[in-house]
This record gives sequence, C-alpha cells and structure tokens, in this order.
Amino acid sequence: MGLVLWGTFTRRRWPVFVGVALLYASSLQVVSQRFVSWSEQGMSRQVAAEVPVADAIVVLGGMTTTSPTATGRTSEWSDGVDRFMGGIELLRAERAPLLIFTRGQVPWMREMRPEGEFLAEEARAIGIPSSRIALTRVAANTAEEARAVRALVDSLGVGRRILLVTSAFHMSRSERLFTGQGFTVTPFPVDFGQALRARTPMDFLPDAEAFEDTDRMLREFIGRGYYRVRSAIGLDGRADD
Repeated sequence: MGLVLWGTFTRRRWPVFVGVALLYASSLQVVSQRFVSWSEQGMSRQVAAEVPVADAIVVLGGMTTTSPTATGRTSEWSDGVDRFMGGIELLRAERAPLLIFTRGQVPWMREMRPEGEFLAEEARAIGIPSSRIALTRVAANTAEEARAVRALVDSLGVGRRILLVTSAFHMSRSERLFTGQGFTVTPFPVDFGQALRARTPMDFLPDAEAFEDTDRMLREFIGRGYYRVRSAIGLDGRADD
C-alpha cells in the first residue's frame, strides 16, 4: 500500500504496479498457505495422553476479544480458542498438576481485565478446581509472559519443566523465549493454519482471509527476527524477580 501511495503522489508507475502486484499476491491462498507452512515448520497436532509429564502447563494468551454490552464491555472467544482447549486437554490427561494462564493485557486497553482472569473463570466453570489454576502478573507480549511465568513458578516453588500451549505459527518464537528464561519446554502446538485440502482454482483468486493470514505470518517473522537480534546483542536477560 505504501508503494501504491508513493507512486500515486510522485506520479511514478512502477511503484504502483509493484504495490498492486504485492497486494494481489498477498491475498492468494496459494501464497498465504506457503507462509503458514513455513511458520508452522512441519509441526503436527499431538495426543495429550502421549505428551511427557511436566511440572506445569502454560497457556499463552491471544484468544479473546472485547465486545460491548448494555452496561459496558465483556470478553468473548475469538481465533486461537484451541489454546485454551489444549491446556484443558493436557490437564485432564494428567500431564501436569498445574495450569497457568497469563494475565495478558495490551497497554492501550488497561480498562479491560486481563485475559487470564477470564480464562481462569471459564476453566472453573467447566469443573477445573481453583487449586490447579494459577495466574501470572500482567504481561503485554510473549517476552513479558515468559518472564511472568518464570517469576510465578519460582514464587510457588514449581519446577521449570513446562508444556507450552500456543498456536502453531507462534510456537517457534514462544519456545525460544521460554527456553531463554530457563525453562525446559515441551511444545504442544494447536490452532493450526495449514489447510488439508486439494488445490482449487479459488486458491488463485484474491481472498480477504488469505490476506489476513499473510499479514499475520509476516508479522510473526518480523517478531522472530526482532527477538533474535535482541538475544544476539544481549538484551534478553533472565527474570530475576
């Protein structure tokens, strides 16, 4: 879009053509599914009962949205709800004694309660005992979640062998960040984006959902690069609180 605007204002054709071509390619299923495949790195859904036993199950946030009500606002499920269900599945399979939710809260929505509080409430509503649920302090991103979980398990005297539950495309970056905080991580990826279906002519026509997938994967790749650079220059220290 930037190229299109630049070409329009400067009256140059090539930026407009390149920009339109990139927008078109980004909106194709055949392109977005390739990005999803690269991001998920050949991961597959696991059977909870076959996962190694650990000290805790950590469910990363990013599966709710905020909706208006007659009296204010409330939380509702959105994409990524498989993260919650994956954590419950592991707990019921007795893969760990403790289920940890992170109090995810973006800085520009401080008026909303942290996501983990909603998730803990939903877990209790389906019969999970409060004694098996723990919540971290507030965290705004994955790096802060890793530090918050480290602080929580240290305060509780819980070991650092964890089952990490997040969307498959997000797992590589998350595992790296949690390993950097001293955890022994067993990934439990969920919410897969790869479509198991035959190629059709529709894959070569523009599609809004495909464009959204491409955008999400590109942002994930940028995030991975950002944290790799931080790690390389020594800015990602371990939690000490």
